Amino acid sequence: MTRRCLFVPLFIVLSLMMPVAAESAVYPKIFAGTSYEGGHKTHEGEFGAELFLFENNFFVLQLKTLSKRNKLGGIDIAGTWRQTADGALLRLSNRHGLRLDLNVGGGGNLYGEFPFGGDRGHRSMVLRKGPFSRQPYNLTGTLVRHGIRLEMTDSATGRVFHSPTQACATNLPEDTPFFAEVTVTPVPGGMHVQSIRHMSRTFPTASAQRTQTNDFSQGVSDRIWKAVAEPGMPDSTWRFESGLAGTLSISGPGLRVTARYKVSGQAMSIDLNAKDARNLRTLGYRQLEAVLHNIRSWSLTGNELRLSTDDGNSLLLESVGLIPLNGFEYQH
Repeated sequence: MTRRCLFVPLFIVLSLMMPVAAESAVYPKIFAGTSYEGGHKTHEGEFGAELFLFENNFFVLQLKTLSKRNKLGGIDIAGTWRQTADGALLRLSNRHGLRLDLNVGGGGNLYGEFPFGGDRGHRSMVLRKGPFSRQPYNLTGTLVRHGIRLEMTDSATGRVFHSPTQACATNLPEDTPFFAEVTVTPVPGGMHVQSIRHMSRTFPTASAQRTQTNDFSQGVSDRIWKAVAEPGMPDSTWRFESGLAGTLSISGPGLRVTARYKVSGQAMSIDLNAKDARNLRTLGYRQLEAVLHNIRSWSLTGNELRLSTDDGNSLLLESVGLIPLNGFEYQH
């Protein structure tokens, strides 16, 4: 009786023995021109939220309430949106300290807790994608008339909007700043100021205090900053090493860039030399190169540093500690 042996190639045996790598989760890409809505009822009344995502990472979040006595309430919150954490989160933030991370579901829904303020606290809700509409919103900020046009600087983002006509500007003194609530309507690339709801020559105390403590030398240049992960941007740390003017060092895996920066008030400029610009293009970091060339202003809210470009976009950095001093590093 002859024995027959089954010959199996060694590479097949080894491939069967190797562990299968788990596939990383893939989250839906979120685009401008999208809106989401959701809400729920409780024994206290009804709570609802609508989120509108615009070009240049600008958003408006409308929070609405309806009490058991049918009393309507609501607020419009503006800020900057980013899809982060490899697509798993949609981050909403602004200069007033808002930082809201919404989980992105596999079906494209958004999950999170929304701040309704006061004794209403935060409410957990699911927002589902709905039809996008460019409707009016009420925003606050600094309002100034220049000639026949109104200029409104949004207090939540620092973005500047204008009136399309002179219709609502004729009774205001020229070049005099007011703190105002205005109604704006979306237009491609921004907002138009349509009407003034309220205004005052007195600015909120909290806003004045925030501006006075926004010191670049003490709040920024003594710290190490990390770029918030997002598509097209490398994982990197940033150091502004010389107060109001000096050297910016950016480093990361396989990355080392130095540039000159200068700060005057809230204005900022960065001078990237041709060699480092070429290296960024070689590494595939054209988006970072473009941001560095176009940064025009900065703002600091808590541990978040936002660098804004002249086209309305921005780069968000988070503080990870103080610059080492005499061999020691002091964490915040």
